[in-house]
This record gives sequence, structure tokens and C-alpha cells, in this order.
Amino acid sequence: MPGDPGSMSGADTTGAMPGDPGSISDGGTTGAGPGDPSTISNGGSGTDESGDTGQAPPPGPEPGAFLDGFFPIGVFAVPPYDMQGWANLGCNTMLSVPGGSTVAEWDLQAQSLGLAVIRKPLGDGTADLGRTDLLAWLLPDEPDVEGNNVPCGGNCVDLVEARHAQWKALDPSRKIFVNLSGPNILLSASCDYCNGPGDQPPVEYCYPDNDQCYPRLIDSTDWVSQDIYPVSGWLPYETLREDVTVVGQALDRLRDWTDKPLFAIIEVSDQRLGFPGTGTRGPTPDEYRAQLWHAIIHGARGVFYFPEAFNPFEFDNTEPAVKAEMVVQHDLLAELGPLLQTAIDPGSVTVAPDAPLEATWRVTASEAWVFVLNTSGSAVTGHLQLGGITGDASVFAEARTVTLVSDALIDEFAPYEVHVYQLSRN
Repeated sequence: MPGDPGSMSGADTTGAMPGDPGSISDGGTTGAGPGDPSTISNGGSGTDESGDTGQAPPPGPEPGAFLDGFFPIGVFAVPPYDMQGWANLGCNTMLSVPGGSTVAEWDLQAQSLGLAVIRKPLGDGTADLGRTDLLAWLLPDEPDVEGNNVPCGGNCVDLVEARHAQWKALDPSRKIFVNLSGPNILLSASCDYCNGPGDQPPVEYCYPDNDQCYPRLIDSTDWVSQDIYPVSGWLPYETLREDVTVVGQALDRLRDWTDKPLFAIIEVSDQRLGFPGTGTRGPTPDEYRAQLWHAIIHGARGVFYFPEAFNPFEFDNTEPAVKAEMVVQHDLLAELGPLLQTAIDPGSVTVAPDAPLEATWRVTASEAWVFVLNTSGSAVTGHLQLGGITGDASVFAEARTVTLVSDALIDEFAPYEVHVYQLSRN
């Protein structure tokens, strides 16, 4: 939807005003922060506060794991004074400098807390050379949304290509990150600036000549993200409202277009958008958990949160109950994130879950780890058929074992519940 603030995660714009849902900017570019910290932390003390699982974690990732096993858990457009609170929840990455903050002051605070960052370059970018805590440079947000063309200076796609060329000339090894509008990627009915690929054929009345828009954007980046907010955000079909699986569906569409690493920005607040086609509440803790794991199951190499609200604007409108659930999930990710960054769904093991379950899996030399989500808001008895495994399933962090019958795993799932199974490989 042109200019849709409901799917915005904040554009890298000029002249942006804090509180404008379409123009939360990366802020100024004056000055440069000090050198990078020697380590990037997992953020705060969430694990210490709630206690770890008490179960031995899996072995570290094999060489070649994505980001050497670091799993980004980030937050979008956090002002410096709020970073500590998010770090205390277990977040380890900050994404995009908000309006009202300079890149320098925002970057300095992130460094002081040992947090990784994704943002546009400091000044001309030379101060960023060699920074290992800077995971990627950030392109303008949602360049596939027509309403962002004005703050982009006329055409976001042209600007993305120009910045990609400029930044790669400065530092060819630095990753570049772009976030795209999830509804526009998933649904041709969005009828926004970019058209195709994947809409077969491109929608004739929606910029029919822009069928190369997404290929141009994807060619101009190393890492690709999407944002779709099924509870609070804008959706062209109300039948999709509160369907947490649209998160993974949008990632699947991106995977049809590229083999580059994928990421997801997910909702954690009531965004209070207040225009037709948007939700009227924020996600529950269960819905938050489901969106987080649905993104991971569908290939996300990191997740970021959109906690903002509008009318009136707040940087953080996340309910305390959702934050409490974050601590629980971040504890799991702190232990299992390195494993998740290894090869996704390797063919040496097969997992076939019956709906409404969905699954992803990872392997070590001797084990298979299977992550299973109930995508339903109802309790279910779930069934998975497994291949390439032997023995029974130990349920991680739950101090129980499930006996397999004819290589089938049957277990109980509460609404939107996640179970992680540890099994031996054949």
C-alpha cells in the first residue's frame, strides 16, 4: 500500500521528524565513535535473571556457521537512553538510528553496552573500517514503498543502487542490509511501487513497468529483511489478520527470489495506526513467540523487533507480558543460536510435521536438533515423522523424554507453543 505506515519499520530519510511513522530516520552523521569493542555480548542479564535451562547446551557451531554462530536479536530505532533496557531483556543488536539521535551518540552507547549494530555509515564511512561490531551498513528502509520515494530524494531504488556502489567502493567486505515491506513482497494486492518478480504476471494497473524493481533492490544488498505485522499492522486482506504464518510466507517469497541471508522484523507492540486495514491491538505473548519462531523456521538468520506506536508516538509500546516472554525466548536463543546458524534443514535428516505444526532442524556430528512450533491458537496433539534418527527424543529445557514409535514423534502442544527435541542420528 503506497505510503503505508503500518508496514514501515522506519526509513533512512532526510528531514525526518521523530514520531512520523513514515520517516523515522537514521539521524545525523556527525562525528565518529571510538574503536569497536573486543567482544559483542548477548545483551544484558536476561539469562541470569531467569536462570538458564539447566541442560548442557549443544556443541558450538562448526566452522563456516553464519556470523560465526552469532544470532542477532535486535530492536529497531532505539534511542540511546533505552538501549540498556533492551539489553537487559537479552537483545544483542541495535538496528537503525532513530530521529532525534546522531549516529555518533547512538553508536557510542551501543558500543558501551557491547551491542552489535546495523546502521548507515558514520560520516563518510572511513571511521567504520575494521569495525567488527558493525554487522552491516543499512540502506533506506522499505524502498519498495512508493511513499518513501520523496524522502529518498525522488526514487528509493535509484538511491539504493547508488549507495550500494558507493559503500562497496569504500569497503567491499562490509555487508549491506535492506529491509523490504512484507505485505508488498507477499501480496500482489498491495499494489505498491515494486511489481514482481513472483506476481505472475505483474499486476497491470500497479506500476507494470517496475517488474525489475525487486531484482534491482536485492542485487544491491547482501542481507535481505522483510516486515509484516499480522496483528497490529496493515494487511490488504482482513482474512489474514492474526495469522502468524504470514511472517514465514513472506520469507518464503523472498527465498524464491534470492539465496542471500534473510532476516525478519516482527511486531511486539500495539502500533495504534488507526487507519483502515490495520489492527486494533498488539500481539499477545503467545503470538509474539509464534512470530519469532515462525521467522526462524522459515530461514531467518536474525530477528528484529518493532516496538514503536503512533497516535501519539512512543519509541516503545511493548506490553510487560510480551517482554517477559522475550526473556524466556532469548534464553533459548542464547543457548541454541549458534546451532541455528549452521546449515538450515540439512538433507541427512528428514522431518515431516502434520499441520498445524511447522519445523526446522539442525545437525551436529552425532545429533539432530528439531525445533517445532504449533502455529495454531489451540492446543493440539502433534505428529512428526522423522528420518535419519535413532532412539528417543529429549525435550530441551523441559526435563522430559518423548518415546518415538516407528520413527514418529507425538507430543502435546499448547497454543503457539515451541518444543525443541534433541535426538541421535543414525
